[in-house]
Parts: sequence; structure tokens; C-alpha cells
Amino acid sequence: MIAAPTPDAVREGLKLAVTALASRPAQRDKARALLDRLNTPVRIMVMGLPGSGKSQVMNILAGQSLFDEMPHPTLVDVAYGPRARILVDPDKPDPIEIEGLALDDPRLAGAQSLRIEAPIAVLEKVRLTEMRIEGPRTVQTRNMAWAAKRADIAIWCSTRFGRDEQAMWRLMPDHLKDHGCLALGKADILYRDGILGDLMAALELIVAEEFHSLLPLAGKQASAAIGKTDPDSEDALFASGGKALADTVLKMAEQGRQADLDNAWVFLQRFAHEVQEAREAAAAAPEPASQPAPEPVQYQPEPEPEPEPAPAPVQEQPEPVAEPEPEPVQHRPDPAPRSKPVTEIIAARPRSRPLPPPDPARIEILEEISEELRVHAMQIEAELDQGGDASVRSALASCCEVTENLLMRVSEGAPASADLDALVDDLADAADMMVLFQQEGDENALADAVALLLQLRRDSQILRAA
Repeated sequence: MIAAPTPDAVREGLKLAVTALASRPAQRDKARALLDRLNTPVRIMVMGLPGSGKSQVMNILAGQSLFDEMPHPTLVDVAYGPRARILVDPDKPDPIEIEGLALDDPRLAGAQSLRIEAPIAVLEKVRLTEMRIEGPRTVQTRNMAWAAKRADIAIWCSTRFGRDEQAMWRLMPDHLKDHGCLALGKADILYRDGILGDLMAALELIVAEEFHSLLPLAGKQASAAIGKTDPDSEDALFASGGKALADTVLKMAEQGRQADLDNAWVFLQRFAHEVQEAREAAAAAPEPASQPAPEPVQYQPEPEPEPEPAPAPVQEQPEPVAEPEPEPVQHRPDPAPRSKPVTEIIAARPRSRPLPPPDPARIEILEEISEELRVHAMQIEAELDQGGDASVRSALASCCEVTENLLMRVSEGAPASADLDALVDDLADAADMMVLFQQEGDENALADAVALLLQLRRDSQILRAA
């Protein structure tokens, strides 16, 4: 079995590819773009109207309480840094720097945007951005477009997700909707008021078309449990929906990064010979002669990356709101509100499409599919090492064969279930595509064939985790 390449090995290969493909600008630029992508944390955009629970979601994803609910500028960016600090309006030539995470510092008043840096492990993999959506429709549209260009995963926070919010979300491109979640906040209060079940049922079809997941959340309960390890806090985080939200979103980020690695690996296989030559040349190059020590210079802080322009602050737009916001939930007075786990509420809610119980046979066949697709994609490397058109044709024929075999196995031997029926349809479509790729018979067709196999593998992993 050929071992999967490690992230460090893929990055090292892409660095060599940038050098090896210097005479082929388009391919060199693609190698550089793939490398930049792998070196950039997955960006999670948390959006919604004021008071919809965005800060609570940010804290849950970060795994600790970074900031409480308080007035924020339109944009708050949270990223990894070696020390905790806040940069006020980081896109300006001389931003204000505040040591620590003192969000009550008076220097924050009037800020258009904030960048918060902290040495938190999860922030080495993901970058969290909070975007407040409010003001005239023109401002909302501009801010949504700004977010869509930069987000890898989008979370829309809401307590009702009314028509105005639905219209705003429809501005998102389809690829982002496929990686989008609706965080339905204040789920405990909605339950207390007797409307949570009906609201989730009403949103079910909308979510099926517009989002990857619907995640009910009792934000205050989750926030109180963040960062604590005692059993009661862990139970509270689970019952509030906070753990489900963090697990779903961070798993999505992990799968997206694996897809990036897969795409980069496929690219490297197309230029394996050139990359190997560059590696050998680098190993044979003499050590550079030692240079005299440079003159000492005054310390200058490391420059920030080229800033992204923050959306215009809403306060600069004098126009009135074009459309009314959805009606807020009318809370009935309740001196002793019932506290019920969101997971229990969901379990009690009737479903039009009930989830199947765990089936060992189903799990086994999905694991077999995932592993066979991974191994086959790796084995293509051996085919390509032979070089020439013959190896490309052989690899394409092998892709056709493995797809047909998997289609036959799932069609005839898999237990009956709606999701496996959908996988059969996907495999049938893939088999047709493989025939077309085989007819084209070139390296580009092979790259597309391998990418399709890896997509099928990711789909089987998602079904396995469901």
C-alpha cells in the first residue's frame, strides 16, 4: 500500500514545483496558488444581524471566551498569533496595537474593524471572522459580497431566519452554501415560548436547499461551559448544541483542508519528473558562502500581510433601512424558565426524513469504499512513474475499472438506505464521466479523473460520519 503524502511533504513538493516550472508561468502560478492555499488557515465567516449570537458562535469555535456580547465594529477578525493582542483598524497605515484582549479599552471606540490575535491552537488551522449585517440594503449587499469572496465556510446566525434574512443569504454563491450552516440561536428560549419545533419544521426545506446543516444553539448555556473540563460543563456544552456546532464546522474545515491536499497531490503527480529533478538539483547545490554579518538595524515589527479592505461601516450610510427586520421573538415572562437540552428537543421533533439507525453493514461498505479509492489514487503515482502516453492511458483505464467495480459492489451488496442509493447514482455518473476522460486520454483528463475519485472518497467519508 502506498502511504498518503503528509502535508509537509506536499508543501515541500509545491515549493520545488514553483522552481521547476519557472519556464511555464501558468503552471508555476498554479503551484504557488496551491502552496499559498495550504499555508493559509481555513477561513470561517460568522455572519448575521445584530444580537443574533455571532459572538457566542465565535467563542464556541475558538474553544474559549474571547469576548462577551458588546457593541463591535462591522468586522472582527480572529487569527493565530504568538501573543494576545488587538489591532484597531489594521488596514490603516498605523493601526493602534493593544496588548492582551482588553475589549473594554477606550481606544476601541469608533473602530471600523478589529483584528484579534491569540496563541490558541485551533486558530493555527482556522481563521474566524465575524461580520455584522445591518443597515440599508445596499450596505448589506456589499458586505455579503465582501464576505463571499473571502469565506471558505459560512455560518449565518439567526433566531428566526425570516424572509429578509433568506433574501440576504441567497446572495451567497452555491459553493459557499454547500459549506454553510444556519446557527439557530436562543433555542432554549424558542423552546420555552413553544415555537422551536414549528420553526425548525418550517425551515427544513429551506435548509435542505440553502445550507449544509441546521444547528440549533442555546448560546448562553454554551458560552458558560466553554473552556471548562468538569463533567457538568461538558454535559452543558453538549446539551446546548455548542459541541455539535463546533464538531460540525471544524470537521468541515478539516475535510476542506484534506481536499486542498488531495488537489495539490494530484497536481504534483502531473509534474513528478520536474519536481524530482528540482529536488536533486537542490541537494547537489553547494552550500552558499558565508556572508559578513549585516550592520545592526533598529528593530521593526514584522509587517502585517496586505490587509483586506474592511466593509464600509454602517454608520457612514445615512439612508434608512429599506426593508423591516423580522419580528423579534416575543418572550413571555417566565420567572423559572424550563431548561431542556437542545439535543432532546431535536430528538423529540418529528422528521419527514428520519435518520437511519447505525447499520454495521452500511458502515463497513462505506469504509471499504473510502479506503479503496484512497489506495487507488495513490497507486496512480506508480503508473505515472513509467512516463509517456501509455502510462496515462493505463491510469485512466484503471480509474474506469475501479469506478465500475465500486458501482457493482454498492448496487448489489449494500444494504438498502436512501444515502447509499444516492451514492449509487453518484457512482453511475462518475462511471460515465470516466469513459469520457478515457476517450480524451491526456494528462488533464487524468487529473480530472483522480479529482473525481477523491471527491467520491470524501462523499463516502461524509456518509460514514453521518
